[in-house]
Amino acid sequence: MNILVDSSPEHVVLLHGLFHRGLAVSLLARRLRQAGFSTSIFSYPSRQKSLSTLAQDLYRFTEALEHNVESLHFMGHSLGGLVILAMLEEYSQDLPQGRSVLLGSPVQGSKIARQLSEKSAGRLVLGRARQGLTTACQYSRGYEVGVIAGIGSTGVSRLLGQLPEPNDGTVTVAETNLPEANDSIEVASSHFGLLLNSEVSRQSAYFLRHGQFQRADDQFRLK
Repeated sequence: MNILVDSSPEHVVLLHGLFHRGLAVSLLARRLRQAGFSTSIFSYPSRQKSLSTLAQDLYRFTEALEHNVESLHFMGHSLGGLVILAMLEEYSQDLPQGRSVLLGSPVQGSKIARQLSEKSAGRLVLGRARQGLTTACQYSRGYEVGVIAGIGSTGVSRLLGQLPEPNDGTVTVAETNLPEANDSIEVASSHFGLLLNSEVSRQSAYFLRHGQFQRADDQFRLK
């Protein structure tokens, strides 16, 4: 189910990651509403469709919003960020102005996903998300993108072997590196914890408004 929460000139579409559904980003959505945005949640079958098909589904979802907002922003956790980039690469010229924030998204491909893909059981677990998670994203569009990476090493890597440091327990900071990004920061958090971390939501709201993350010497405020 895709969940729409009212409408305002500043609207954020949120996407969850692999194995999750819309509920996973509900706390983040609530915090963004408290910061003055309206939100909707694009909940999708993360293992059942290819990245390109999900990108098309996301674009169709945005068509109901385009005429009611001045700025259309996106936030995606892990695989959700890859869906956003794939959609922007194909359809950004048809969207209202806006910005995007990626949370722990392996835009350079995931070592853990590649390890899982070496086994038939692992390929079954990843489903059709496997190709998107094991290869680097191609992104050349001008939509402003911010990247938040976690640096709390607790996650599935403990079961599958060590990941290069720093990492969030599932995705390394190097795997989140997007050369075309406008800004990037690291937050002390595990991979799933990025969705619960108040600093992540605060910094995300700041980037969506200003096109950069907040540093200690910034004089800006969220509003």
